[in-house]
Amino acid sequence: MKFFLLRKTLLLLGFYFFAAAIASAQLFTLGSGTTLYLTPGTDLYLNHGDFLNQPGGVMDNSATIHVTNDWINNGGNAALTINQGTVDLNGSTSQHIKGNSTTEFNELNISNGSGSIVLNTNTNVGGTSAELILGSRNIDLNSQQLLITNSSISAITHSSGYIISETPPATGYGSIGWTINTSTGNFVFPFGSGSSYIPFTFNITSAGTGNGNIVVSTFPTITSNAPNNRPWPTGVTNLNDALSIENANRVIDRFWPLTVSGFTTLPVASLNFTYQDNEWDVTSASSNVIAEGDLKAQRWNSFGWLSPPLGATNTSSNTTTITGVDSFNSVWTLVDVNYPLPVTLLSFEARWENEPRVKLTWQTGSELNSHEFEVWRSEDGNDFSYLTTINTKALNGISMNKIDYEAYDVNPFPSITFYKLRMLGQNGEISYSPIRSVKQTSSGSASFTVSPNPASNTLTFFFNLEAADVVYCTLINSDGKILKTMIHDLNKGTNSFSEELDPLSAGIYYLQAKSSFVNFKPMKLMVVH
Repeated sequence: MKFFLLRKTLLLLGFYFFAAAIASAQLFTLGSGTTLYLTPGTDLYLNHGDFLNQPGGVMDNSATIHVTNDWINNGGNAALTINQGTVDLNGSTSQHIKGNSTTEFNELNISNGSGSIVLNTNTNVGGTSAELILGSRNIDLNSQQLLITNSSISAITHSSGYIISETPPATGYGSIGWTINTSTGNFVFPFGSGSSYIPFTFNITSAGTGNGNIVVSTFPTITSNAPNNRPWPTGVTNLNDALSIENANRVIDRFWPLTVSGFTTLPVASLNFTYQDNEWDVTSASSNVIAEGDLKAQRWNSFGWLSPPLGATNTSSNTTTITGVDSFNSVWTLVDVNYPLPVTLLSFEARWENEPRVKLTWQTGSELNSHEFEVWRSEDGNDFSYLTTINTKALNGISMNKIDYEAYDVNPFPSITFYKLRMLGQNGEISYSPIRSVKQTSSGSASFTVSPNPASNTLTFFFNLEAADVVYCTLINSDGKILKTMIHDLNKGTNSFSEELDPLSAGIYYLQAKSSFVNFKPMKLMVVH
């Protein structure tokens, strides 16, 4: 069924009909194969009820839809045709965007109402050139993701309104995603909390390549905990100082989880973090002992905190800014530079080689009073035995630079071998790396193929695994340059997933794949047009 609203006079007649239904049912429903066409220059007013999109419904909207209650999309689709029209959520109290399907708004204007907009489902806004208009009104992410699909720095506008993230990992991060693509400029993520505006800005000075996305969250910690700075973000395992002593009182009471993905080449950017005074000082039951002017930014990777801390703090604006950043992922926080969070290990890998032997490699980002590294191995992952010792390369055991190490196991166990590092300090301190494992490819039925080959746009990967595992796939050109890395959590048995190939020149490429247990044989890929 199709409804056409061609002129404003017809729309108003239609509105009076709908208003009678809304007064009793408090609901405007679109569904069962219905398409409602709203032409430019018209307005649809839903003044006393919710908008509900049911399966099969769609709004071909080139006009403005005014809604005073909730927006509900259960249609199994985007509800609206993309890159057209405006939705004006103008209620006088809180309104919700909800349903079991993600709505893809083109322009979303919330500035004409009052009360917060609360997300109960992930929501997309912006089309390719439209805006999210906040005005003086707030959006509560409520552990959902708001994705801005317009890659312009002006895709979000506001006066005093802001977007509330603030939820800890156990609840689920509330995040703003932004499709940046190859744009440059200052992308402002307008976060806020209470009466404070605490934006995060991502100022791209050198563009990346590919269909890039930035996803940012932020949340405060509970300062009444002893020690404070809890809960930690997902993946963070400590706030210890160089002597493995709790360092939370030297760390600001806020974290910023950040993910940058989809880029073939990462951009270069300046990052600007905004904090509140009660997050560094001793108010709100905090036990902090921080000199505000000494705050700098530190990033967590999979193993620890990267040193040295970076940036400069403006105590008047409550901001810390770092420039020239080209590595982004994981979690950021601010720390008193005189008491940095140390890193001992940046990476630890075990790879099967064909001699046969296993090559073990690791990298440290900084070392303090380091002495040596012991390599231990196990057949079952529980009972480990000593393999070899590698002395530190750090002069006098101290280094603030990255150092690479390697060792070999020339007699690995027949099927699977587990490895860990035992790191010893000059004062007797001992710490351990995560456990890594390798499995001989000839001892199992694990397999890896792709289709089609030759390929043009989309490539499907097929894996058969003997156990659930994380698989890393790398696309490499004929010069050995890594163009794309894909990471997937796969189940035991047969798995498949598809990936869009970024625009590639016709020619020969190579695919490398590995899991915790298997290094698969590299595969040649031909790209044609």
